[in-house]
Amino acid sequence: MRHPPYTSKFLNRVLAHGLVYLALMLGASALAYFLAGVSPRPVSFLVVGTGSLGAAILLAVVLQRLKETERSLARRTVALEGAVKHLQDELDEHDRDRAELAVRNAELHGVLDAASQVSIIATDQRGTITVFNSGAENLLGFTAEEMIGKATPETFHLAAEIRAHEDVLRQEHGIEAQGFEVLVALARTGRHDTREWTYVRKDGRNLQVELSVTARRDVDGRLIGFLGIAVDITDRITAQEALLHSEAKLEAILDTAVDGIFTVDVLGIIRSANLAAARIFGYAPEELEGRPLTDLMPEPHRTLHPQYMANYLTLGVTRVIGKGGREVPGRRRDGSLVDLELAVSVLRSGGEVLFTGILRDISQRKADREALETAHRKLASRQAEVDRDLSMAAAIQQTMLPQGDVCFAGLDAAWSYHPSRIVGGDWFSLFALDGDHAAACLVDVSGHGVAPALVSTSLAHALRPGSALWDSAIPEEAFAAPEEILARLEREYPLERFNMFFTMICLILHIPSGRLRYANAGHPPPLLLCGDGRMEHLDAGGPMIGLGLPQQGGVLTLCEGDSLLLYTDGCIEHQDEDGVQFGTEGMKQVMTAPGGKEAKDVIKRLEEALRAHGASWDPEDDLSMICLRYTPITRC
Repeated sequence: MRHPPYTSKFLNRVLAHGLVYLALMLGASALAYFLAGVSPRPVSFLVVGTGSLGAAILLAVVLQRLKETERSLARRTVALEGAVKHLQDELDEHDRDRAELAVRNAELHGVLDAASQVSIIATDQRGTITVFNSGAENLLGFTAEEMIGKATPETFHLAAEIRAHEDVLRQEHGIEAQGFEVLVALARTGRHDTREWTYVRKDGRNLQVELSVTARRDVDGRLIGFLGIAVDITDRITAQEALLHSEAKLEAILDTAVDGIFTVDVLGIIRSANLAAARIFGYAPEELEGRPLTDLMPEPHRTLHPQYMANYLTLGVTRVIGKGGREVPGRRRDGSLVDLELAVSVLRSGGEVLFTGILRDISQRKADREALETAHRKLASRQAEVDRDLSMAAAIQQTMLPQGDVCFAGLDAAWSYHPSRIVGGDWFSLFALDGDHAAACLVDVSGHGVAPALVSTSLAHALRPGSALWDSAIPEEAFAAPEEILARLEREYPLERFNMFFTMICLILHIPSGRLRYANAGHPPPLLLCGDGRMEHLDAGGPMIGLGLPQQGGVLTLCEGDSLLLYTDGCIEHQDEDGVQFGTEGMKQVMTAPGGKEAKDVIKRLEEALRAHGASWDPEDDLSMICLRYTPITRC
C-alpha cells in the first residue's frame, strides 16, 4: 500500500526524530545505570528501551503536530488577513457608493426644490405621496409635511373630473378604474399619460394644469410607484381663450367691415379677402383667394403692377404703400370700373412679407362730391348775399346805438360795443327823457346771430325815447319807474313768444339832484365807483325777462365824480388761453387803476385789458360797456 506524499514525509520526520530521542533516552538510561553501579538486566533494558521508544515516538509525534499546527495556523492567519482586507475593501467601496448615492440624492432633492414652478409628486403603488417638492407646495398651497405619507393625489383633484374620466377610460381603453387608479391607469400599463386636469388648491381656488404621469420601476422592472409632473397652464388657457376670442372678434369685424380688406403676398397672389372686398369686385371671398391681384386692375395698372412690386422689393420704391387715401381705379368681375380709395401697409412676420390693402368704393362719394361742389358754389353765392345783408343789418344795428357825438348836460358818458358775430344780441341806449332826466338801457338777448339781433332791434324800438313804455301811471312821477318798465317788457316778451329770454339793466337819472332809480333783470350788477374810492354793486332787481316773474327796483343818490359802469356778461366771461375768465374783479381793477377818470378813459382801459386778457380779440359773446360819470355842473 502506497502512502500519500504528505504521510510519507510525516513518517520519515517522526522516525528521524524518534531515533534521535531514543538514542538520547537509552544513553540517559545507561548513564543512570552506570552511575548507580547497577548492571542492567535484559528485561529492564527492554522495558526501558521500549518505554523510551514509545515516549520518543509520542514526543516526536506531538512536536511534529505542534509544528504542523503552527504552520496551518500561520496559513489560516494569512488567509484570514486576506479575507479581512477583501472585506474592508468591499466596505470602503460600499461607503464610497453610499457617499455618491447621498450626493446624487442631494442633487435630486436640489433639482426637485429648484423646480419651484413645476409640481413634482411621487407616490407608492397604493397612491400614498412619497415626494412633494417645493413646486407642488407653491402650486397647491399644501406643505410637504401635510402630504408625504398622509395623503393621495385625490386630495387636490376634482372628484367630478375623476368620475368623468372613469367613463373615458372605460369607453376608449376598456379599463375599469376608480379613485386614484383613474389617475394612473394608463401609466400602470406602461404608457405615458399626459392630459389637462383641474387642481384644487388648499384655499379652494381651482387652477388648470397639464399633468404627465409615468410609472416608477426598480432595476428589475418591478413597479414601485408613480411620478406626476404638472405645470400651471391657467394663464396659457386664458391666453388661448383670449386669442380665440380675438380671432373670432377679428373675423366678425372683417366680415362686417364696410371697407374691403385683403392680403397679398410678394407674388401678387391674394391670400385673403373679406366680404366687403368680394362685394366691391363682384366675387365670393373664396373666389378671390389664390387669384392674382392684377385681375382686379384695369390697364395700364394690370401690366405695370409686377414692375411696381419688383421696384419696392428690390429698391424700396413705393407708389401706394404707406400713402393712405390714394384714389385708384378697380376692375369688377363684369369688366366695369369702380373708383376706389386705397391704403396699403406692409406686414413682415417670420421672414414672410405680406401686403394688407384696405379699399373703399368711392364711386358714390365722387358723385356726391361733384354734386356737393355744385351745391357749394350755389351756397357760396347765396352766402355772399347773406353776408351782404348781414353787413347791412350790422350797419343798421350800429345806427340804433348811441353815436359818438351825443352829449348830456351833467353827465360824462362813453361806451364800447364788440359783437361776436356780424350782428349781435346786445343793445344799449343812452338818451334824454327831458331837460332834467336821462335814461340808460343795456340789453343782452340770449344766443348769437340774426335771431337775437332781431329781438334786440324790436326792444330798441319799444324803448325808443317818447315811447308809451316810459309813461308813468303815478302823477307825481314824470316817468315810469325802471321796475315798471321791466314789468311791461315781461308782458310784451314772454319766453314762448320768441323762445328766447334777455337780461336788462334800466336806470333813470335826475341830473340836478343826482337821484338814480334803477332795476336789474338778471343782468350783471352795475359797478358804482364813488368819488371817495368806495365800490358798490347795484343789484336790486329780479330775474331775466321772459319768465313772467316780478321785478324790483332800487334808488340811490349820486355825488359829483361818481362813476357808474354797465356791462354785459360777455365782458366778465371773456377767457384767456387757459380758460380763466376776466371776471368782475378784473372790471373793478381797471376802474380803480391810475389814469384818467373821464368815462372815455375808463372804457379805453377796459378795452385794452380785455384785449390783453383774451387769446384773441374774437370774443365768444358780445361785449358791451357803458361808463357814466356824474358831473352836474358841466354843460354841453
